[in-house]
Amino acid sequence: MQQAGRAQGVPPSRRDAWRAYLRAMAIAKRHWWRMALAFAGMMIDSLTILLVPLLLRWAVDILTKPEAAGAAGDAAGLLGFAPARLSPAGGQLARIALFSLALAVFRAAGIYLEIAMQESVGNWVGRDIRSRLFQKLLRLPFEFFDRRPTGDIMSRLTKDVDAVRDGTGFVVLITVVNLVMTAGSVTAMLLLDTTLTLVVLLVAPPVVLITLAYTRAVNPLYQEVEARSGTLHTVAQENISGIRVVKAFTRAPQEIEKFERENQALFTANLGIARLNSLAGPALDLMGVLLSLVILGFGGYRVATGSLDLGVLMAFTSYASFLYWPLRQTGWLADLIGKALAGAARIFELLDEREQPMGELPRAVTSTSQRVRGRLEFRDVSFAYPDGDGAEYALRGFNLVIHPGERVAIIGATGSGKTTVANLIARFYDPSAGQVLLDGRDLREWPLEELRRQVGFVFQDNFLFSLSVRDNICLGRPDADPAQVREAAEAAQIAATIDRLPHGYDAVVGERGIGLSGGERQRIALARALLLDPPILVLDDSTASLDAHTENAVQAALDRRAAGRTVVIIAQRVATAMRADRIVVMDKGVIVEEGTHAELLARGGVYAQLYREQMSLRAGQGDQEEASRVAGVR
Repeated sequence: MQQAGRAQGVPPSRRDAWRAYLRAMAIAKRHWWRMALAFAGMMIDSLTILLVPLLLRWAVDILTKPEAAGAAGDAAGLLGFAPARLSPAGGQLARIALFSLALAVFRAAGIYLEIAMQESVGNWVGRDIRSRLFQKLLRLPFEFFDRRPTGDIMSRLTKDVDAVRDGTGFVVLITVVNLVMTAGSVTAMLLLDTTLTLVVLLVAPPVVLITLAYTRAVNPLYQEVEARSGTLHTVAQENISGIRVVKAFTRAPQEIEKFERENQALFTANLGIARLNSLAGPALDLMGVLLSLVILGFGGYRVATGSLDLGVLMAFTSYASFLYWPLRQTGWLADLIGKALAGAARIFELLDEREQPMGELPRAVTSTSQRVRGRLEFRDVSFAYPDGDGAEYALRGFNLVIHPGERVAIIGATGSGKTTVANLIARFYDPSAGQVLLDGRDLREWPLEELRRQVGFVFQDNFLFSLSVRDNICLGRPDADPAQVREAAEAAQIAATIDRLPHGYDAVVGERGIGLSGGERQRIALARALLLDPPILVLDDSTASLDAHTENAVQAALDRRAAGRTVVIIAQRVATAMRADRIVVMDKGVIVEEGTHAELLARGGVYAQLYREQMSLRAGQGDQEEASRVAGVR
C-alpha cells in the first residue's frame, strides 16, 4: 500500500522532502558523540584560522609603525610566547612566526578530527539507512514488488542512500563551519572598522536572493534526476538479467533505443542542473569580485587619507576573504542538499510502506513447534492481483478442500488461476474476498514465519543464490547435517549430478544458478523443499524442465516422501498430475472438473481433451516413451 497522502509516481512536495530529510537527520543524531568530536575539530579549525588575520595585522603594524611593537609584544606575552615586552622588531616577527606555526599544528589536529569524524558520521548514517532499507524490503508483501521495478529499488538502496549520507554528515558540518566562519569574520570586521563592515555587508542581500532562487529552481530537477536514474537502472537490470532473450530475439536495437531514450531524459535533467550551476557559480563569483573592489576602493582611500591603518586593512581583507568561500560554497551546498532531499523522500517513501498485507486478523495464532495436520480449505475465495484494474479476477468464488495427507494436483491452461492457488497458500497475497484456512484457521491468524515453516515450496522460477550447492539446499534448514542433505538430493534425483561437479556439494553456482540446466536447478530447489520436511508441500510445475525418465524417478521419490504430508501439485502436463489422489481442473479461476485420472478420462470432459491433445503432441514429437507411460496409467 502506498504511503498515505501521495500516489505512486507523484513527486514529493518540498514540505514532504524536508520532513524526510529531518527524519534522516534523526538517524544521524544516534551518532551524536562522533558528531560532537567533529564539531570540536571544526571549532579548533575555525578559531585558529580566525586568529591568523590578527597576526597579520600585528606583523604589518610592526613593519610600518614602530610604536606598535609594544602592543605586539604585549599580545605575544599574554599568549606565553615572550616576556611582557619584546624588542627589537625582528625578534617580535620571529615570535609571531613561531606562534603562527603553533596555530598551524593545532589547526591540523582539528582538521584531522573534523574530517575523520565527519566521514565516520556519514558512513555510519549510510550503513544504518541501507540496513534499514534492506530489512524493510525483505518484510514487504509481494504486491510491493509487483508494482516496483527492481532497478528503481536498487537505485534507492545505493544512489539515494549515498546522497542522504553526504547530506546528513558532510553538508551539516560544512554548513556549521561556514556559519562559524561567517559570524566570526563579521564580528572581527565590526571590531576592526564598523563603517567598512557596513559597506561590505551591502553585498549580502544579492547573495541571499541568488541562493534562494537557485535552490527553488534546482530541487525539482534533482527529484526528476533521481526518478530518471531509477528508471534507467531498471532498463539496464532487465536487459542484463534477460540477455539471452534479448540476443535470441534480436532485440538489441529496440532495447538500445529504449535505453538511449531514458538515458537522454536523465541527461536532459542533469543538463538543467548543470546550467543552473553555471549561472549560480559565476553570479556568486561576481559578488566576490564586487566585495574585493569595495574593500580595496573604500579601504584604500581611507588608508591614503590616514583614517585607517594599513595593518587593519590587511586584517580586514583577510576576514572578508573568509566570507567569500562560504558564499561561494552556498550553491555547492544547495546542490548537495537538493540531492539529499530527493534521496530522503524516495528512501522514506519505501520505509513507510506497509509491511503486512491488508486484512490482518487480531486473533493471531501463537508460535508453536507442533506440526500442523495439513488441512487446507478455500472458502468462496475471489482474488485479483493488485497491479490489475480489479476487473480480471484470477480466482472467482473458488471453493476447495484438501484433506491432511492428500495429494492433490491442480491442472489447467496458462492463466487458469492454478499458480494463484499456490500464492494464496503461501500467503504471498490475501484474498480479495473469502477465506483460505489451514487446519480450520484463517491464514491471516497465523504468524507469517510460523505459516511458512509449515509449507515447503518449489516454484516455476527456481531461484538459486550465488552460494554453494550445499548452502542452496540448506537454505531453509541451515543446521542440516551432510547425510540429511544427501538424502534430500537423492530424493530429488540430483545427487549423482552434484557428485560430478568439481567440488561436489561445495561447488559454487553462478548468479541465479547460471551454469546449471533448468532441470538441475529445479531438482536442487526440490531437494531444498524436501530437506525442510514440511507437513505441506506445494510443487508449482516443479518438474516442467525434467525429461520423462527423470520426472518419473522424481515422482517415484515423491511417492515415498509424500507419505503423511499434504501435497499440492500445480501442473500443466497430464504426466505430472495423473499420479495424484485427486485432480482439480481449473479454467478462468473456477473449478470445472474434479476426480482421479481414470474418472476424469471416463467423463470425456476438459481433462480428457487435454490428455488427448498432449498425447497427440508427444506422439507427434516422437516422445513414444512418455506417451506410452501416460497411456499405461490409463
